[in-house]
Amino acid sequence: MAEAFGWAVGLLIGLTYARPFSSRVRAVLFLILLVAFGAGMTFFSGEWMSEPAFVFVDIGQVALATLIGSFIRRQLFARRRATGFAAKLPQ
Repeated sequence: MAEAFGWAVGLLIGLTYARPFSSRVRAVLFLILLVAFGAGMTFFSGEWMSEPAFVFVDIGQVALATLIGSFIRRQLFARRRATGFAAKLPQ
């Protein structure tokens, strides 16, 4: 169940956090979010007791899910623009 949490959080970050590397502050905040949720997932699942290196796997899992969520977000906005969606949505 903890693995589903990592995928869900990563997708949520990717879908909601627009242009994470547009400035240094946004990039640092983005990386802090990835590390915090990945490490938190390892800590709360109890994996850190058996193998502390799992924290890197979980951080990578959240980062991969974030990239997938970001790709989905871009595709949705591109499709909305192509269909003539009139409302201005944040990018």
